[in-house]
Amino acid sequence: MELAARTLFVVAALSELGGVALIVAGIRAARRKLDTPVEHIIHGGSPGDSHIYPPRASGNQSPDVFLLEAMERQRFAVALLVIGIVTGSAGNFLG
Repeated sequence: MELAARTLFVVAALSELGGVALIVAGIRAARRKLDTPVEHIIHGGSPGDSHIYPPRASGNQSPDVFLLEAMERQRFAVALLVIGIVTGSAGNFLG
């Protein structure tokens, strides 16, 4: 019983870490995709200046494809988190 509980805890920890890693990767990808350069004082601008720059072009990927991949990544992350919660709970009951 104790071996099964430990195994379930390891599976829960790995799946939850994988889900969190996917969420963080999605946030970083969105930041890279939507990154807009900001002119700072060190670059010669003054604090009162308001310059609007277009978002940086990152690759040839269309916004629709980017959003569909992000949705797929979110679904997989949620599935990993649910698996982690269920196996962690089962391990808790066995332990």
